[in-house]
Amino acid sequence: MVSRHVPLAVRRELRQEANFGCAYCGTPLIQYHHIVPFSEEKHHDPERMIVLCPNCHSEADAGTIKRERLYEMKDSPYISDKVEHGFYFESSKPVIKYGGLWHKITNPNQKQASVLRIRGKDIITIYFEDNILTFDIAFYNAKGDQIAGVEKGDWWADTEKLWDMEYKKKALTLASRSHGLGLEIEYDTDEDLVNILGKFFYKNRLVELYTDRTVVNQSTILSNHATAGAGGVSVK
Repeated sequence: MVSRHVPLAVRRELRQEANFGCAYCGTPLIQYHHIVPFSEEKHHDPERMIVLCPNCHSEADAGTIKRERLYEMKDSPYISDKVEHGFYFESSKPVIKYGGLWHKITNPNQKQASVLRIRGKDIITIYFEDNILTFDIAFYNAKGDQIAGVEKGDWWADTEKLWDMEYKKKALTLASRSHGLGLEIEYDTDEDLVNILGKFFYKNRLVELYTDRTVVNQSTILSNHATAGAGGVSVK
């Protein structure tokens, strides 16, 4: 019996095929769409699958984006080269700005860094490979249940309709009004700088990341610090 879980090798092939973004619109958060529906035939054939963002995935499921168009996008994805990816850096030493920290990646061999950790749990982790920035993000509700997440660009949520997602001009926004959570990531190409803003919850800690400070349960704990390497915001 074929599992609903898409194998790692297939996911990797599909991401590379579309240059790490939605094949239809370029959004850097993706899901795996079966052009030939899984309900019609239980398969994970990469020749009949495509990576789409949640919005385009829903439209494809509804038939708004036709199968023929999806096959066309497999051959000619929105991002024609990885250099066009929303978070592709010309520099090998980009700067990540979040929560009052200026985090400069000075080691070209550095593959990942923790941006935000709450009570020992990594909430935001960034990866920098082949000049492309990807990230892991974990969203939790007040009960401590994980309700959504990103794993190197792969997006999932327990209830999609509770989340708003927007991507334009190298800026990604995620928001859940019902849970009071959100994330903004914007790439300034002139400065080779990524700004990360957000609101996260984990084990009775409400953490808000602003450009110049980190606020925990409405109290500022950090403001305007520079760092390099793998340092990040850690909340106990």
